[in-house]
Amino acid sequence: MKKINKFTPKIDCPIFSEYEEKINELTQAINGAKIISDKVNEAKDLLTITDKLSNCPKYDEEKEDCITCRFILKLSKETADLIIKASEPSE
Repeated sequence: MKKINKFTPKIDCPIFSEYEEKINELTQAINGAKIISDKVNEAKDLLTITDKLSNCPKYDEEKEDCITCRFILKLSKETADLIIKASEPSE
């Protein structure tokens, strides 16, 4: 699989850090797959993680790390949702 250059801001949070590597792996797999059907399982796994982190009990709307985390989660969730929707048969 081709490695894609990416910029990931550093988030100083033990909860995010626990999932950061997996988020990056899933994102790489999604970006590296050529056809949509090959992206669906990773997209579903990514949704599971984003849903879990979006309900973080330590979220503080004034902390820059929390704001950045939520932004990354929002983009990841939107991407995963689009992939899953695009893979569904049209009516």
